Amino acid sequence: MPNVRVERVPRRILAQPQSENSTFLGVATGAWDRYVFVAPYDCRITGLSFVVDTTAATDGTDFWSLTIQDGATVVGAAISNEAAPFTADVARSFTVTNANASIDEGDELRLVGADNGGGSPTSWAAAYCMVTVEFEPR
Repeated sequence: MPNVRVERVPRRILAQPQSENSTFLGVATGAWDRYVFVAPYDCRITGLSFVVDTTAATDGTDFWSLTIQDGATVVGAAISNEAAPFTADVARSFTVTNANASIDEGDELRLVGADNGGGSPTSWAAAYCMVTVEFEPR
């Protein structure tokens, strides 16, 4: 029988930059969160975006505020419709917080939403939402 040497290919070689989508139904009002990504390996987040199929017009009084978090750590800085609308089917990008962009295998990212202001923002109770997470090995 010949001697066979088996070498394991490092995960870094196999894992290329990629993206993953998470879709879910929105909410009417209040504070909420949705898990949108579980890191398949130690990675660095390179891009984050959010799209919804229902427009929420600009509203400086009653608006949605969204962040992407790893536990209590903000990975994607807040976006809202306070000064710019969420237009149906148009993606809005989060600014990735570089200091927090490196996450470990198994870490879970959440989209955290809050309605701000004295009343109620546009309801997303029947709206389909999607978050795209772009990542690469570190």
